[in-house]
Amino acid sequence: MTSQTISRQFEELDPGVLVVCGDEGERLQICDLLETEGFLARGVETGAEAEVALRLEDADLIILDGRLRDGGAMAVCRRLAVSYAAPIIMISDSADVTDRVIALEVGADDLLSRPFNSRELLARARALVRRSRALLNARILGMDGGRQRVRGAQSWRIDAITRKLTGPTGDTAVLTPGEVALLYVFLARPGQPVTGEIAAEELPGLSANHFRTSIVRLRRKMMKAGLEADTVKTLRSGGYFMEEDVAALCAGSQGFAASSRQMSEVDRSPAL
Repeated sequence: MTSQTISRQFEELDPGVLVVCGDEGERLQICDLLETEGFLARGVETGAEAEVALRLEDADLIILDGRLRDGGAMAVCRRLAVSYAAPIIMISDSADVTDRVIALEVGADDLLSRPFNSRELLARARALVRRSRALLNARILGMDGGRQRVRGAQSWRIDAITRKLTGPTGDTAVLTPGEVALLYVFLARPGQPVTGEIAAEELPGLSANHFRTSIVRLRRKMMKAGLEADTVKTLRSGGYFMEEDVAALCAGSQGFAASSRQMSEVDRSPAL
C-alpha cells in the first residue's frame, strides 16, 4: 500500500468536527446541521471538556463558541490552537474589528458573527477542512518522496504515557489514547489478523463500524513518524495485520518494554 493510497482513504473519511458551545440548544443545532451534511459532529459544553475530547480523538475542525461559561473563549482558543492541529472557527456575538483581530491573533482561523447563516457556516467549515487536509497530505507525501524510509534496520517505539510514536528515522507523531490502545492490539498479535470484531472486544469504546476509520488515522500518524505506509497491512479476506518482524522492531526496543509496563495508564475504553 502506498502513501498515496493512505491519503486517498483519509480524504474519503467523513471529517470530524468538535463543537464547543455553552448553549445546549445551539450546540445541538450546529451538530445536527453538520451531521446532515456529511460531517461527524460531537459537542461539548466547556473548554476543559474540549481538551479532554481532543486528547481522546482527533478532529478535522473545531467550532468554538465565543461566550463559553467556564472562562474566556480567547484563552481557550489559544490553548487549543497551540496544542492541536485542527483549524478553529470562532462564533462571536461581536462584529467589532478589534475583537476579530484578537481572535485571529490567539489562533482562530476564521470567525462568524451571530446571527450567522447556516450555509455560510457549512461553506467555511468545508473550506477549512479542505485546506488543512491538503496541507497535511502535502507534508506526508513530501516526506515520503523526499526521504528514504528505513525499514528493518532500526527499532521504533511508542511511549504509552506521552503517546509519542518515534519511527526509525527519528521522526515522531503523538497518538490519541485510543490510537495507542489500537496499536497495542496489533503488537500483541504479530502476524495475526485483527478484525473489527476482535478490536471491539479488546477496546470496548471502539465499534466495528469505526474500525476502518481508526486504522486510516493510525496509518497516517505512523507515516508521519517515518514508518512505511503499509506497516499495518490489509487482508483481502478482511481485517488487518502487522508483520512479525515489524512488530518485533518495536517489541524489542526499550521504549516498548517501558510502554508495556505503563499500559494501565492508557484508557482501555477509548473513543477512537
